[in-house]
Amino acid sequence: MLGKAQQHTLLNSTSSVLCPTAYRHQHRRNGFNQTSTTFSARGVRPVSAATVAGPGIAAAAPAAEGQQRVTTAADPKAVIQGTPLKEAKLAAHYDAIVVGSGMGGLAAAVALSKYAGGGIGRRGGEFAALFNSLTNGGVTWASLPPVYDRIMIADRQYDLVAGRDAWLEQMTSYFPKERKALEQVLALMIGITPAMRSWQATKTMPGWLAGLLGPFTAKGWRGLAGQSSSELFGQLTQDKELQALLAGQYVDIGLPPGKSSAAYQLLVMQHYLEGGYVPVGGASSIAAAMIPIIEAAGGAVVTSAGVQQVLVRDGKAAGVRLESGQEMTSDVVVSNAGVVNTFSRLLPPELSSSPNIQQQLAGAAAVGPSISASVLYLGVKSDLVPEFAGIGNVHKHHSADFDGDFDRFSADPSAPMPCVFMSCCDAREKVSFARSSSSSSSSSSSSSSEGHSTLQVATIGHFDAFKRWEGSDWRKRGPGYKEQKQQLQQRLMEQLGAVFPSLPGRIAYSELSTPLSTEHFSGWQRGAMYGLNASPLKYQIEGGLGFRYRTPVPGLFLCGQDAVGCGVAAALASGMCAAVAVAGPGVEAAINKEKSMWQ
Repeated sequence: MLGKAQQHTLLNSTSSVLCPTAYRHQHRRNGFNQTSTTFSARGVRPVSAATVAGPGIAAAAPAAEGQQRVTTAADPKAVIQGTPLKEAKLAAHYDAIVVGSGMGGLAAAVALSKYAGGGIGRRGGEFAALFNSLTNGGVTWASLPPVYDRIMIADRQYDLVAGRDAWLEQMTSYFPKERKALEQVLALMIGITPAMRSWQATKTMPGWLAGLLGPFTAKGWRGLAGQSSSELFGQLTQDKELQALLAGQYVDIGLPPGKSSAAYQLLVMQHYLEGGYVPVGGASSIAAAMIPIIEAAGGAVVTSAGVQQVLVRDGKAAGVRLESGQEMTSDVVVSNAGVVNTFSRLLPPELSSSPNIQQQLAGAAAVGPSISASVLYLGVKSDLVPEFAGIGNVHKHHSADFDGDFDRFSADPSAPMPCVFMSCCDAREKVSFARSSSSSSSSSSSSSSEGHSTLQVATIGHFDAFKRWEGSDWRKRGPGYKEQKQQLQQRLMEQLGAVFPSLPGRIAYSELSTPLSTEHFSGWQRGAMYGLNASPLKYQIEGGLGFRYRTPVPGLFLCGQDAVGCGVAAALASGMCAAVAVAGPGVEAAINKEKSMWQ
């Protein structure tokens, strides 16, 4: 299965697009930039899907017979990001247009391309099998060490190890009197995946059927999703330290345990239980493997294709209008741009103000955007970083009072950072230093691209601390912005040095992204890193189904993190489910048939 370390690698690689200097140099090569578009067609009835990220589009369809192009994902030169809009030859009509070219949008486009025309385990291998199905096995995975996460709480250290039995024994060694509670946690972790699958299947159904079956099919998920992680862990154990450790990966959810959904906390914990894997060649190798499938279907991935509006005709989604004024029609539109962007920015004003859409927007406002992040990107002078030998990632918490630390930092950015996440991409991924570095006034770099590794140090972003520069031009933020970034970078370097004292002296390159960077490049409100909050409220909307794949606008569907939860794997699943909602359960059957070949 795909472990957390892989998810972080993907997110950090995505975030590198958000890094001010790196973006302009790498947006044509990074698989998840937000201005790419894909088109394709195949077979008797071409199924095309266009993916538009924030302001971009992509269309895709099943592969035309005899068309195939093999791409070596590990080769940086093969990381193809697509064709500029001005060079693309676009059709006037597509069967589907997917707005948003992140993982969810790409997954939806490929799923519609490969399976909508009726085309064709190992325990814990589900998401790996999904990735292999969507990429034709074109991504090579490298495993992280058995210790996929090290959780540091003040001066105390705990290792999370891969494997169910190993995890239980290691945790029991830390808390020998809590064996029964830990067995209960493990049982909940194992049971949450089938509960999530049933909930997801219900979300793909037409409204009348989901309403009829939802109270039964989504029951297992809703019971846990409606309570906080703190409430659940407090029922299982009275040991406050153990309660904190069980929520030690909360940065992966974006909310501390008192605010996060227990179901999603368990899902994240289970997802990483069998260890972590990273894509050889970096996260962009996933897109490099997916794009040729779309192109082989007669489609194209098109960059710099901003979408201005979803066309609605006779009350039904009917295509998109680009910022250039060009219009393309389609039978359906799938939006990966998020609930708020989709309903408030992409729909015609008269439709955005309708009661059904306003109800969706009110729900999104009540849930609220997730945290933003400040991420320090570092180049280290070595092929391997010895400090990370045997460790996947490090979560460094200020204290066991996760919620209190989170609230204090949210109110005052000078307060101690509640959690700092550290991750290293070294020779396991075979990512050259040159792919993550670029010159800028706020960074330093080495002339050599060999003998380097990349390292990310991230903490919760404080949007209000940078709010006075909101709306300013990128790289022209005005007085004080650079100085504030430097102060934040220094604090993160101190956190790194506190864990790995020798690392700061070996840094060859550094660059910091802020919440404004995320907002600028992704279009997410307040630089939200995970879309909408994964809170209990999110999973109580619409009778416990949350934001569904089918929207109140006929022919308009949703995918992405808002439809499920945070993370690349969740976005991947949302793309598959959106394709099922669009084309019917035959898509799911075809996916499962091929997926079984990879498990």
